This record gives sequence, structure tokens and C-alpha cells, in this order.
Amino acid sequence: MTSAFVFPWTQSMELLIFIIFSTFLLLSSPCHADSNSNLGSLCSEADNATNSSEYQANLSELQNSLVANAPIQNGFYTTTAGKGANKIYGLTQCRGDISATDCAACIKNVTVVLMFYTAVLDVGQSGKRYGMAQCTRDLSKSDCGKCLDFQLATFLNIVGNKRNWDIHGSICSMWYYDYQFYFNYSTPAAKGGSTRSSPHRVAIGVAFPVLVFLFVL
Repeated sequence: MTSAFVFPWTQSMELLIFIIFSTFLLLSSPCHADSNSNLGSLCSEADNATNSSEYQANLSELQNSLVANAPIQNGFYTTTAGKGANKIYGLTQCRGDISATDCAACIKNVTVVLMFYTAVLDVGQSGKRYGMAQCTRDLSKSDCGKCLDFQLATFLNIVGNKRNWDIHGSICSMWYYDYQFYFNYSTPAAKGGSTRSSPHRVAIGVAFPVLVFLFVL
């Protein structure tokens, strides 16, 4: 003979199930995605024809083709321009969560100089500290500084005593490490967007250890 026991469903049982489920989530190992790395760039100087009128014409044709076709090809497109020794190749891929309009705008602006700055601070026996900050190209110099200031004010209590850290936002990011994590590659200073407020000098400090980014923008 088989017996069955039926227990009434009570709030106590709901609470017990909630506690068991919460404990399971806390004990589970979280999954982390690999962060994107800026791999830099490497160009051969053996045959540098980037200043020729034919190269510039091919580059313009290539970019126009990428801008026109990538958004309608789900954000990914490859093409070529020119012939023979002057033939150039292009590939672009937009993130899947942006619109076709934003994808086209991003590709169109890829040749604009990045708004970024690097700094090195010698702290004596503690060695050197390396920092980098970067803003999106649509910001003015003033708004770039305001964004970085806001990030520091918001997260300084979390990262202030760390040897290595980085803070990422949708329009500005900053990095601080005790080793050189960036490439020794410099570009002309970006002028920033012209539709925002007027530029000014921006000093951004981090307390202990101290790092100062001085933007002469």
C-alpha cells in the first residue's frame, strides 16, 4: 500500500525555497567574458604610398562602399578598391546592438583622430604609474573633461587605493596601471566636437597613488 503526504503551502515554505535558491546562486561560480583588447596597429613602411592621390582616391572609394553596404549587410562587409599594385582591401563590422544609421555614422568617422591622452608618473621607489584616458569623438574638450571628472568622483572610493584599475563609460574611459599597458603610438591631438561648449584645460587627479592627466585641449 502506498501512502502520500500532502503538506499545506505556507509563507514559511516560500521563504525557505527563496533562501535555498539564493544560496545556490551565491555559491555558483560567475561567468566572465573576456574584455576587448586594443591590439594596436602595424603598418609596413617598405612601400608607403598613403600620400599619393591615387591611394587617397581608392581610400575614399573604399570607405564610401563600406558606409553604404555594411549597414544593409547586418553590419559586416568586405570590399576592395583600385587595381593592381594600388588595390586596397577593407573590412568592417558594427556591433549587433546598434542601428544601421549609427553603424554608417561610425564607419564614416573612423578616420577622425581619436580624443585620448597618455601620461607617465614617476613615484620614486614605488616605480612608475601609467595612465590613459579617452573620450568619444563627438564630445567637446570641455565635455570630455566633465565626463572623466564625473567618473572619478563616482568611483574614486572604489579604485583610489588600487594599484591597477580602469573605468569604462559609454562616452569616456580611463585606465591606471603600474606597468605600461598601451602602445608607444602617438597621434595629433584631437580637436573635439565643435557643437558643444568651449574648450579649457582640464586636470584630473587620483589620490594615493596620485596620477594627473593634464589635457591641453
